[in-house]
Amino acid sequence: MPLVQITTNVFETLSKEQRSTLVKEVTSAVVSIFSKPSSVTCVSLADATVGFGGDTEIPTAFVVMSAIGGLSNENNDKFVKEVTAIFAKHLNVASDRLFINFTDFSGQNWGFRNSILG
Repeated sequence: MPLVQITTNVFETLSKEQRSTLVKEVTSAVVSIFSKPSSVTCVSLADATVGFGGDTEIPTAFVVMSAIGGLSNENNDKFVKEVTAIFAKHLNVASDRLFINFTDFSGQNWGFRNSILG
């Protein structure tokens, strides 16, 4: 069950349609890169005050990609490249204003469909 949490300071500038497109494209990246089914891929988009070097006005984003397995140097690198391109296109977030964190969890630390996964 992959979870992609996106926090950005440009959320309010996006229409509902643009938010939906962003979620769909990030979901597609997870499915193709990490071989995870879309039916269990969760993408969360949240507005927040996010900044680097104290500057909160320039478009900025922080992403946390969490999954049970599938994370590797090769896959993570592909995901960084894909998400960077998606964010540049839809959010106008430059690569030097985007942090991506990867977390690999065991199934015992995830709950879904009324039970834990491990």
